Amino acid sequence: MIRKVETEYDRQLFNGIWMKAWEEKGFEYEFCPGDCYLVFHGGQAAGTVQFTLYVPEEADQLHEACRFDAIPALREPAVNGKVSIIDKFAIKKEFRSTQALDTLMFCLFQYAERHDKTYCIALLDPLVYRLVRFHYQFPVAKAGNRAYYKGADVIPVIIDCRYFLDRKLHYDWYVRVAALLQPGYSAAASARFA
Repeated sequence: MIRKVETEYDRQLFNGIWMKAWEEKGFEYEFCPGDCYLVFHGGQAAGTVQFTLYVPEEADQLHEACRFDAIPALREPAVNGKVSIIDKFAIKKEFRSTQALDTLMFCLFQYAERHDKTYCIALLDPLVYRLVRFHYQFPVAKAGNRAYYKGADVIPVIIDCRYFLDRKLHYDWYVRVAALLQPGYSAAASARFA
């Protein structure tokens, strides 16, 4: 299950998960507004993700790690307002070998589809970057060099959400999670509305 954070209880669960993960990696805590989601596995809160609109003029801290505003694809007028920053992408330690990451990735693309996002950008832990890139087999482009940011090394990335969403039915993990989370979902039905 995926649930948008809208209550104080959910906010406490959300903060508890990502803050523990940040502590493990040595990242500094950073609070900023955005759309926050909890991912559940086996009825328990297992992971978090936050989406914030990327506004280049307001992203000075992010630009310390990578000049996303210098990437030609992100400067196109057609993507103005259609780029999200992925933040607080975290899974509790005890759920890291489960399908919680599949659900978290599904949440990313579901958000992009529902909010008409063309790209997502992020500063990923190097191990998470490798896992996402090799396990999920969709393009995750390095947007810059490995950088030290707020307490730990990160890899700046850009994800072409439109590319993925145009091909989502080719990814077994996506179809499987969609079927689990959306009763009545089928690849054939989704293809009619894609």
